[in-house]
Amino acid sequence: PRFFTYRGRLHLSFAFIEPREDHTTSTQYLIRLGDDYQPEKVWCPRYEHANKIEKNWIFFEHGDDLLAIYSISPHVVLKVNGNVAEPYAVSDQLLPWSGGYLRGGTPVVRVGDEYITFLHGAVDGAGRRTYNVGVYAFEAKPPFRVTRITPSPIMWAD
Repeated sequence: PRFFTYRGRLHLSFAFIEPREDHTTSTQYLIRLGDDYQPEKVWCPRYEHANKIEKNWIFFEHGDDLLAIYSISPHVVLKVNGNVAEPYAVSDQLLPWSGGYLRGGTPVVRVGDEYITFLHGAVDGAGRRTYNVGVYAFEAKPPFRVTRITPSPIMWAD
């Protein structure tokens, strides 16, 4: 789960895992929390081109809009409107990253003309998956192009 703020309110995003007979799926859910940290509203934004396993969306506020980083490469930013998530900005850049599959990480923080976030990578090998951490920045305005990325992980899991 990840906390983020939207319109001055604390929210929580998480992936709901659903085991099924022939496969497992997961879906992104959002909860708006009240001042007492109890759920006030729960919803599930759906993206038309979603994978069976949906996790690691990174939600953030831009102006009055609730956006979500869906993928890093290509950099796909969705606009969330209730239970609907639609592409808002897409930039397809070749990123100099050596840490395997790029995945979402921490909530974004705006610093000047960029948003910055930690990401995680995953490398499969020798019968196991190893995770790592990197950092990337992207423009704080559409089309939210990636401006910087650590070319290799800054930390690896044991």
